[in-house]
Amino acid sequence: PDDRDELLATVTQATTWQPHVAVLDSLGELLPMYGASSVDNDEITDALRHIATPLANVNAAVITIDHLPKNTEARTSGYAIGGTAKKRAMDGALIHVDTKTPAAPGKTGRMVLRIEKDRPGRLREVSAGKYAGTFVLDSTRPEIVATIDLETIPTSDDGARRYTIFMEKISRYVEDNDQASFNEIRKTVGGNEKQIKTAISTLIDEGFLTTLPGPRNSTLHHSIAHYREADDDHA
Repeated sequence: PDDRDELLATVTQATTWQPHVAVLDSLGELLPMYGASSVDNDEITDALRHIATPLANVNAAVITIDHLPKNTEARTSGYAIGGTAKKRAMDGALIHVDTKTPAAPGKTGRMVLRIEKDRPGRLREVSAGKYAGTFVLDSTRPEIVATIDLETIPTSDDGARRYTIFMEKISRYVEDNDQASFNEIRKTVGGNEKQIKTAISTLIDEGFLTTLPGPRNSTLHHSIAHYREADDDHA
């Protein structure tokens, strides 16, 4: 389509096909085609209501593709370029794609997937916090193979595993239960011993927790700062 009328006609025609999947690539091009400003939230909402919603109403999985701002600080917010309505209007999951190894012919590309919004909560139910897996595009073989690696855990700068979902649970528990012991934390938070020990060590190393000597050579934990997974640049 070249303009608003052709765009709406295309959407109407597509709904008659009742597709299983509809990809809108990209919102940065569709909004001006529709006549909407990319920074006006009311216009963005109206455009999505006329472009994406009709496709969703025929039970298509509507996938919208957008781009992040170049500013590093702005990129961490989870918002795409333009108005915040792009994220607010999303009825489903919003995935942040961070390229670690660019895909190229004859090579393997890797892109980390992070959950920025999950209204139904079905992704967070099975994810390691915000981390939703690593998309791997392997073109080193005659047939290109695309997979999502769900096993890799986010890491800190030193390469240590980063159990962000446990880190937040531990932080919240210690905030409300000062001088909690390891056994008290593990009993409440869950997880295996190695995961909890690693999460506590990370919180201590990064200045969220400190330790105090307790009775019978035990170690007690005290909150210095509040850790939240949503604010974690590594998550």
